[in-house]
Amino acid sequence: MVYCQDTSLNGTFLNGILIGRQHTVLLSHGDSIGLSNVYQFSYIENSIFKSEKSSLIEATKEKIGDYEVSKRIIGKGAFGEPNIISVRDTFFKNHKVFIFEDLLTGGDLFSYLIGPNETLRALPEAEVLFICYQILHALQYLHSLCIAHRDLKLDNILLESPFPGSRVVLGDFGIAKTLSESRSKMSTVIGTPEYSAPEVGFSRSKGFDGYNLLCDMWSLGVIVHILFTGISPFFDENNVKQTAINASNGKIFLETEEWNKVSSKGKDFVSKLLQVNPDKRLTSNECFQHKWIMRFASRLEELYNEKIVKGWIVAQK
Repeated sequence: MVYCQDTSLNGTFLNGILIGRQHTVLLSHGDSIGLSNVYQFSYIENSIFKSEKSSLIEATKEKIGDYEVSKRIIGKGAFGEPNIISVRDTFFKNHKVFIFEDLLTGGDLFSYLIGPNETLRALPEAEVLFICYQILHALQYLHSLCIAHRDLKLDNILLESPFPGSRVVLGDFGIAKTLSESRSKMSTVIGTPEYSAPEVGFSRSKGFDGYNLLCDMWSLGVIVHILFTGISPFFDENNVKQTAINASNGKIFLETEEWNKVSSKGKDFVSKLLQVNPDKRLTSNECFQHKWIMRFASRLEELYNEKIVKGWIVAQK
């Protein structure tokens, strides 16, 4: 005899009927067990909210990137894209915006990289490639909508499970920005200096002329550099300003010991992303044509469709 006890926080169903927390039932051959849908939610407060409903909505749309981008993605149908956090609903209540997103239990990419000695570990190149491939799908989708994330970093990339080959999901659109066209400029100095492109302006060097969607591609370059080596290329833990200056100089060292196990194509990919001049930087579309990706394009597409897309489609039903 086999029994099932409901210890779930969200409810366990037997043949479509809720068992009830801490209740136990005897299972029979052919029984079907399922869990209820799990969601997490967050709310965002804004000091400029006014009492009038119309003013509240207008102010929020202007100031809260999460809400604006979430509604844009929902509007596209199918809850967006497999590698972008699925937003199920958004609503206003008591001068707050509530955003309902899928719950991912694999942690973030930063936590995934932390080794036993509390330092970031490097990943095998094959694993880096598949993670990068998924992030590129997310960026290609966002950029096709003229949306810049502006805070792409390890902490904002979530994992469905903490194992190699997991689906990775881009989240936290709190400072994302929708542009009127792909080459229009933004001027707000915002984001995380460790990952921010030089043109974002943390160092405020001469010739500051704003930035566009390509700021996200620089951030991807920093991420891939860390995935390959466990080292953040421009980070100065004692001086934020120096971090920005290091990025503006754009010097990376691909011949050190940490890069010994990385292919020349992988190194070239990183160098093409970490171009100080954004006009020389790879776009999300161009990345898919780079030899590092193209070399395994058919296998990557096969893995992506089989391991990522199919599971994601089932989860949306």
